[in-house]
Amino acid sequence: MIDNENIHFWLQNKVDIVENRLAYTVKYALEKDTNNLKEIKFIFQDFGSNISIEGDKNDTTILFKAIEDNLLDGMPCDRTKVVLEKSYDKVIFERKHCVHKKYWDSFKIDINIYYELVDAFIFELICNNGKNFWLEKIANTYEIYKEKLPKGSPVINQQKEI
Repeated sequence: MIDNENIHFWLQNKVDIVENRLAYTVKYALEKDTNNLKEIKFIFQDFGSNISIEGDKNDTTILFKAIEDNLLDGMPCDRTKVVLEKSYDKVIFERKHCVHKKYWDSFKIDINIYYELVDAFIFELICNNGKNFWLEKIANTYEIYKEKLPKGSPVINQQKEI
């Protein structure tokens, strides 16, 4: 039941539950067998590849909305992402700070595993929804382009890696 008197606390509690469950599940799977990381990554890729966007399939802003609609990045007030550029042909966003680290730290799991899984999800979501989209990630900045980047750019492109 939603506590209307303290909705922020109630919602934060639900976010905490989801974050802890994910971190625990990954920890448990990796304790059983470190090779399970490939399987977990495949699950994230599968999730991303099964999301079908609605609307103009040539619009990068629609892809960004699908990413936002399917990834939990804390509460809206946490402002974990900043959109640096948003247009029909390109979206650039930066992860300003990590709200997931405290959960992963509590289970003694490297937070980079979380981002490896999230990146696999984002990549597959983009690949599944158009062959003309390219994803470039440099540090904490993600760039989704409608057209192919210049040769030599560090790109996560249409190659599938598990």
